Amino acid sequence: MRSDGSWRHVMRVGAAAFLVLLPHAARAVELGAIETIALRFEAAPGTAYTYQLFNGAALNDAGEVLFWADVSSGGRGLWRWTGSGEESFVALTGEVAPGFTTVPLDTIGYFSLTADGPVFFGLLERVEGVTATTDDVVYAASSSGDLVRIAREDDLAPGLGGAKFGSQLFDQSSPVSSDFGTLFHNRSEPAGGGFGDNCLWRYDGAVTTLLGIEGDFAPDASGNTFRGFFGSVMNDLGVTLTHVRLDPFGSALYRFGDGPPQLVAIEGMPAPGTGTNLLKATENRDELGINDAGDIAYLGSLEGGGSAIFAPDGAGGTRVLVRTGDPAPGTAGAEFSFPDDIALGADGSMVIEGQLTVGVGGTTTFSDSGLWGTAGYGPLQRIAREGDQPAGLVAGSTYGANPRWELNGSGEVIISGSYTAPGEGTGDGLWHHDLYSGVTSLLLRKGDVVEVAPGDLRTITAISALGRAAGGQDGRTQAWNDAGQIAATLTFSDNT
Repeated sequence: MRSDGSWRHVMRVGAAAFLVLLPHAARAVELGAIETIALRFEAAPGTAYTYQLFNGAALNDAGEVLFWADVSSGGRGLWRWTGSGEESFVALTGEVAPGFTTVPLDTIGYFSLTADGPVFFGLLERVEGVTATTDDVVYAASSSGDLVRIAREDDLAPGLGGAKFGSQLFDQSSPVSSDFGTLFHNRSEPAGGGFGDNCLWRYDGAVTTLLGIEGDFAPDASGNTFRGFFGSVMNDLGVTLTHVRLDPFGSALYRFGDGPPQLVAIEGMPAPGTGTNLLKATENRDELGINDAGDIAYLGSLEGGGSAIFAPDGAGGTRVLVRTGDPAPGTAGAEFSFPDDIALGADGSMVIEGQLTVGVGGTTTFSDSGLWGTAGYGPLQRIAREGDQPAGLVAGSTYGANPRWELNGSGEVIISGSYTAPGEGTGDGLWHHDLYSGVTSLLLRKGDVVEVAPGDLRTITAISALGRAAGGQDGRTQAWNDAGQIAATLTFSDNT
């Protein structure tokens, strides 16, 4: 992407899209034209209602958008926009659930958008024979693009000899959906209760496959067996990095693909580059990373205290990217107290969120968090820190804490967060950061005027965009892709 000296970017906003031109890699990017997707108070296609509030959006690499909205009935639903024309209805609470004739959908939880189409987890209303043990349901798009039910409590579960899916399919911490398909966990009674309850499943657009079940032998784990599956990421080839609790004790990270599970890290092993042992690898999906090249990254706690992020070194090995107590690059003596959420990009670039030790290097409670990243497999560099001067804002402005951010495959980061500006107070902004050039650009902020339709100008009062962290090839729901497109929701001064 860098060889011709120019990029084209389109920003998909909850109501719009921008065209961005980057004339040279070392220069700031800018936003251009807007393309409207949906507006509050307009008719919600496929229903008798109007949109009332937009609650989030997902984006795939083709620039299609799946968004979550409340409507005038009081329900909450999903709509898909394919790049032109009117958005299409997917599902709505209070209305008949997809694949049923009369049973309504009660809740929509996790959702994502793959190359094939929508994925979401839902709960059915407990009517017409639906009970607390049959109300969880998982939907995904097949390879032909049709929305299908891939799992429901009490459905027959593949690979279990006639046993059925148990409860807790509706689990917000476990599912991920890449262009390969959808990964989900089942944590209760697929085999009729007792030992064997926990399972790991993968749907590939046609078939649901059992990857692991409680009681399976855990390779290279000293006779342990699998006991439970927790946070996971999955690349576009269907390879997963999954946290597994072991029986009778311990925990580990395993790579699941088409062959036998492969041990990546296990409690008590020497932690690479630290001189101590791994106490525990993370169970949190947002602290794991994977890409299509097979690179992996993870957070682990260490014996003796502290934690570290382990990352690929670009030569097939593992390096310590950052550890508790390390100096924080780009600061005057601050140090990391706790490295946190991570994202790993296709080119080996990484972004991490870090907490800093208050009282060290001038760090206060108003400057103790920030974002750091690497260009490819290079060294860690500062991206943005709480209390910093944000790009594009008046002198004396400061970043707030806990932004949302995503990384694409070319080392580009989008940051969605709050700021404080003199004479203005607080607001929301959207920034672009290039890890290779180190340039940060303001894309959009409170007070900007947007043309949502020819001659229809509206002033932004709030911006909501992105997930907590995503790397583009890790299966986490994304709103920023390799084509430079961003999915976001804007609120305007007229309450639309």
